[in-house]
Amino acid sequence: EKAADHGAPVPKYTSFQALNFQLYTGGANVSIEDENGINITNPECSNLNFHGITHDVLQCYIGHENTTKDVEDRLAVMSDAVERAYEHASKDENVLKVFVAPEFFFRGRNGAYLIKSREVMNTELFNDKDGECEEEVCQILQFLENLVSQKRFENWLFMFGTVVLAEVLPSEDSWDYLFYNFGIVYKGYNPLKTTHVGKRFIVPKRYVSSLDFLSPYRNVEENEAREIFQTAGTASLNPGAVTNPHDLKQQHYDRRLWQKYKNELEKLDYTMLEYGWFLMDGHTF
Repeated sequence: EKAADHGAPVPKYTSFQALNFQLYTGGANVSIEDENGINITNPECSNLNFHGITHDVLQCYIGHENTTKDVEDRLAVMSDAVERAYEHASKDENVLKVFVAPEFFFRGRNGAYLIKSREVMNTELFNDKDGECEEEVCQILQFLENLVSQKRFENWLFMFGTVVLAEVLPSEDSWDYLFYNFGIVYKGYNPLKTTHVGKRFIVPKRYVSSLDFLSPYRNVEENEAREIFQTAGTASLNPGAVTNPHDLKQQHYDRRLWQKYKNELEKLDYTMLEYGWFLMDGHTF
């Protein structure tokens, strides 16, 4: 019996091809061994002074101080990964190509892209204002929206990793944040045949892992931190890095952002995937 005989959508594809972009997106160890077994400072962390601790290991977030440049370079890497995947992908229209990038791909050198808390909606977060993006997340979404709107990608599904944001709250405590970590999913399409409607998704992550963030010096016991930093041969810290929500016993990512910007996301035709699955082209994901 066919699915259509029972009123169910007929699956469009007969098979799928997994195309995984494998890249380590955690912190880089500040102290590494050279070819002679001597501890040296990791060149990737040199001059950054943006360090934190995870499982008693001093690490640094990699990124540009200029967040616009940071996002541009990350998008260039993502675009290159997609091009390489395309070279190896099946050209069979009956095969759905599923491209998956790693979590934490977009996070910046502070551990998250910082956004200011707005009680009054006086600027766009996900959309541009007068043709110009004011926030990193807008920059990310616009680039990826354009990337997937090509005829060659109409049989592709993209999961472009996650974006990490921290909303800075108006508080006397300068380390007061709300944290968000969300995936970006798109179905590719041919703009000459159809539109983006029904093909854009935001997937908020719910639970905070102990490995999601580095712990700044201020969150670590003084004696423990001093020992770690002396071992690494450095005392550099990032005064602007976000705190580790797991250190504060925070087990869930925040949700206020999605409530505040729900209307904006809907205007951009993004669907919020609240419960981890969706139906498209007769297939359940």
